[in-house]
Amino acid sequence: MTLPAPLACDAETTHDPATRSVSVKVSGVGASFWRRGHRALLAAEDAGRYWDAREVWAHAPGRREIAKGKPVRDGWLRFQLSDTDYRKLVWTPDLAAIATVDRDAGLILGVRFLTSGRRSRGRCRAIGGRPSR
Repeated sequence: MTLPAPLACDAETTHDPATRSVSVKVSGVGASFWRRGHRALLAAEDAGRYWDAREVWAHAPGRREIAKGKPVRDGWLRFQLSDTDYRKLVWTPDLAAIATVDRDAGLILGVRFLTSGRRSRGRCRAIGGRPSR
């Protein structure tokens, strides 16, 4: 069994009131890892291989697995939220997110929304797992 090589990256966010969704995308340093994971999710969905793609869940302060991500065009991952979760997140000034990707496996591991007003700077850092190469 191979240990993951997780990398936590600042992510851009955007929201859509019509669908009560928040979308996330990594640009900058971690973008190539994000694109690999996004392509894998799209390929599995297009081929109908739902068992072949790892589910990507969003987490919020104090809450786990608030929504499952769905890959959409231009590299975005959309999380459709409950009314309550959507209101809590989008009414937060400077909503931010951290996306975790596996550098070696080319997978998106998860997304954590931040409501502390932390601004995205396009940075990434290795976390846990194996040491960075």
